Amino acid sequence: MTRIFMGLAAGATTLVVLAASLHAAFDHDPEKRASSVASGSAVALSETPRASSAPAAGSGAAPGGAADLDMLNPAEFVMTPANFGGHPSYGRAMLLSDCEALSKTRAELADPARLNALMASDPTGESLKRLSFEGKVREVQCAGLGERDFRQIPALMAEAARAGDPSARAWLLDDRMADLETRIGTATGDGAERKSLVAQARALLSDAAALAETGNLDAALVASRLQESDRYGIQDLVSSAGWMLVAAQVPGRSFNPKPELFRDEAYARLPPAAVKQAQLQARQVFARCCMKPLAENAGTPPSR
Repeated sequence: MTRIFMGLAAGATTLVVLAASLHAAFDHDPEKRASSVASGSAVALSETPRASSAPAAGSGAAPGGAADLDMLNPAEFVMTPANFGGHPSYGRAMLLSDCEALSKTRAELADPARLNALMASDPTGESLKRLSFEGKVREVQCAGLGERDFRQIPALMAEAARAGDPSARAWLLDDRMADLETRIGTATGDGAERKSLVAQARALLSDAAALAETGNLDAALVASRLQESDRYGIQDLVSSAGWMLVAAQVPGRSFNPKPELFRDEAYARLPPAAVKQAQLQARQVFARCCMKPLAENAGTPPSR
């Protein structure tokens, strides 16, 4: 889930606003991740800020109960290395991504309306306390980091991908899609340039599908978004829905046909026969890639 941080002077409180997004597609909790994708709150990876879904620090995330947080000092908690799972370069890149998001959005999100909405959705105050703690931890982790550090992110991801890290490989697919979208947006006419970009989109789709077949559900989301509209010149709503349905599953669990996914605007007009075809495609892919316990699934690490 994309984490966007902001510091508010009021009451000297630091809050973290958790924005549902692609990286809802990158959430640690497989159940929450699947629910987010299926409900349509996950957006195209290429349309989200570069920020991670990783825990603030420690072996997972901040401790479970709000009462536990009262006994912790963020400056001490942050001494436990953040665990993003996978290759060390991936972990470093994801931490830098979080810090880049913090740097870019601190002032932008200092909006009382955001705070009021967050408070209204959290009557017990437990989530606010947890978010405040995580925000303070991230402030400590990001101290002294700047643009020079953030420019290292693509190289670190590439290094991790070369070492076989599946999450880094999915990040690079997303990066390619974002770059392709930018170039398609500036292309003119239907000539050679457009044909070249469509060919690149097909190659990217092939790479995303291949990675998704290993159990990487982030790659399945990339495959879905590439075919959801005619933006990339390879629209196929049945295939797109099938890949989206794969991305909405929980590895190691029984396949869930998730009929609610087909109420999404992109797929709502699919006839019943097309819906069944998309569900069959997804079921077959999921059976090949993901019907193993999560810890044994090489394409989707148990901790990220």
